[in-house]
Parts: sequence; structure tokens; C-alpha cells
Amino acid sequence: MSASSRPWTFLLAPVDQGIRNVGGRPGACQAPEHLWAGLQTEDMVPESARVREVEVDNTDDSLETDLDRLSQAVADELADDRLPIVLGGDHGTTFATVRGAVRELVDVGVAYLDVHLDVRAFEPRHTSGSSFRRLIEEGWVEPEHVRALGIQTPENPEEASGDKAPFTELRAWAREQGLVVEGLDEVRQRPAWALGQALSSGVEWCLSLDLDALDARWAPGVSAPGSPRFTLEEACRAAEAARGGYRVLDVVEYSPPLDEDERTLDSCLQLLAAALGEA
Repeated sequence: MSASSRPWTFLLAPVDQGIRNVGGRPGACQAPEHLWAGLQTEDMVPESARVREVEVDNTDDSLETDLDRLSQAVADELADDRLPIVLGGDHGTTFATVRGAVRELVDVGVAYLDVHLDVRAFEPRHTSGSSFRRLIEEGWVEPEHVRALGIQTPENPEEASGDKAPFTELRAWAREQGLVVEGLDEVRQRPAWALGQALSSGVEWCLSLDLDALDARWAPGVSAPGSPRFTLEEACRAAEAARGGYRVLDVVEYSPPLDEDERTLDSCLQLLAAALGEA
């Protein structure tokens, strides 16, 4: 079974300036090229699919322009009744992906598989950890239509790091806004059910798969690897349950320079296969 009866468009978005802006390890800008090559090698690209490279400069000065180009590309493909599949890039690009969906669709929501809330402040500049706060505060999506699945409480939730707010402060903001937040342990118990439930209400869903939701055994090549997190099997079960329930898909945070023996690439391709189904 395929994810959608609509033809697929792979949008290559090589942006990782958001990671740089938060002091993370860059490299995700190289992911789209590697993922596209891997998809072709594994025969995961149907004849009806097309690929489109989003023109970006990937600098601090160009970031807002780069994000706007991605938003427009997503909107264009939706207007053409296609399924946009965004190959990022850092998680900051998800802001642009969802904004593009809102430009073309009515009543848009976003569900994301991740261990991080990514609701940090987006001023004075956008980062890989601020997509969902910005989507809410700029009015692109309603808070109750933002579903964070797999959030992990750090060992020191009260601790602030540099200009980063502590986890407890971010979690409190999310709860006050009305985001649906489910923890790592509860989602791991029933990953398919959790993601299926997240996409069950009557809005047009964007699904975002952050590779650092995977345990470092399966995904060492991400900006912020860690353990324990989702096994590859758990993540694939969740992605498969989402199949057919979303209008836009993105996969983010894969960083080829940080990978080991292409383990993260292989995991990402398996996750995409689970979410997309047969080519």
C-alpha cells in the first residue's frame, strides 16, 4: 500500500543554518543529496515521481529567503495535487514545510516524531529548535493541532545551557499553549497506535520525522545523537501507521559527515519506506 494515490515530489532542501544558529553540529545540508542517491539505489522512486532541488544559499543572512523558497515549493506541489516529500535539512526547515502547506490547504496540523520539543524562541534568529513555537506564535497552526510524539525529559530538566531555556520552561510553555505532547516511554509502548491517533482528527496533516528520535545505535549520524531512544523497529511501526494519513512529509536532521558505515542513511531509507509504502 502506498502513502497516497497522489504522485510524489521529492523536494531537496539542503539547509542546516538553523543548527549552526543554535550551536549544534552542522552537516545536515549534505543529507538531501545522499538520501536522493540512496532512494534511487534502493529503487524507491516510482516513475510518476519527480525531484526538485530548492535553491538555497544556506547562510545566516539568507535563511529567511531559503525558508520562503521551501514554503513556496511545498505550496506549488500541493497546488499541483502532488505529495511533497521534503528531504532536509535541519528541523528548522519544518517551519517552512508547514507554512507552505498552510498557504495551499485549509486547517493544517503537524505531528512530529522527535525527542526534543523544538519550541525555543525564534528571535533574534530562527534555529533548528524553534519551528513549532514559530508556527504557533505567527498564527500558522492552532496549538491543539501540533502533536509532539516521543519527547524525552533530560537528566537535568531545570538546567539552562547558554541562551537555551531549561526543558521545564519549554514544557510549561507547550502545556499552556495546548500542544499535544507525549513522552518517549509512552509512545514506545504503542508507537503505531500513538501516531495513528495523532493523525486521526479532521485536519490536513504534515508529518515530520526527525532522525535524532532514533537511538544512536541506529542513527549516529545526527546533530544530537543519544540513547535510549526509539529503536528502528519502533519508529518504522509508527511511520507505517501514519501511511496515507498525511498530505506532506519531511525527514530531517540526517548528517552524512557524522554517520558511521552509513547506518543512519540505511535507517532513514527504512523509515521512509515505512512511511511511504510501495514505490
